[in-house]
Amino acid sequence: MAKIGVAWVQAYNGYLPNLSSCRAEAEGFARTLGIAPTFSRGNSTALDLDFEEAGRGWPLAGGDLSAVETVDLVYFAGHGGPDGPRFGGRTADDGTAKSTEVRWGNGNTLKWVVLDCCWTLHTRSTASPVGSDTVSRWGGAFDGLHHILGFRTVCTDERTRGSAFAEYLNEGESVRRAWIKACEETEPGTTKWALLRAGDSFDDHLPGKGTVGAGGARIAYESANC
Repeated sequence: MAKIGVAWVQAYNGYLPNLSSCRAEAEGFARTLGIAPTFSRGNSTALDLDFEEAGRGWPLAGGDLSAVETVDLVYFAGHGGPDGPRFGGRTADDGTAKSTEVRWGNGNTLKWVVLDCCWTLHTRSTASPVGSDTVSRWGGAFDGLHHILGFRTVCTDERTRGSAFAEYLNEGESVRRAWIKACEETEPGTTKWALLRAGDSFDDHLPGKGTVGAGGARIAYESANC
């Protein structure tokens, strides 16, 4: 059975506008998947430090080895930007798990990261290959990781996307297809889903639901309208 972790932020303490649906989104993912999360952290207990590699981000709390690197899949819901997901607490660090501060997969467990927030996989590149700047920005985050799943554009503060994603995973969809279908179900057509995937991971499934690829060094970018 897969191990999962969830993190969500709704209260941004004046740093960014508050959100209203992120808790329902993240906890709904775990509940619908039917797996008790290894960790579940919200608002002030959800920290960028939990996602950052010890020594790369702010050197406190053990970094990702005590949090996201202990699970197969982590689901974050909150605000975001091209530099990474944004958190409500900024006293210990800057409140963003920046692409330059994360390195995921080197704990030999974490394979899939969902960043259910605006703009994290934004690209300025429209020429071939589309997304080359996103690959450059996030390439250093892949160290055994298979997917980062998110959005190229703004997305809505939506309650049911986590549950929809889990439903498709339970039905045996690949991680990639489950994310695309959940986005198509919960977003308007103007929103663009996006993902980065490493090597042989196109048809990855959760453990027990199908095959899991070997990953690899080459990173591909995908995005389309919902």
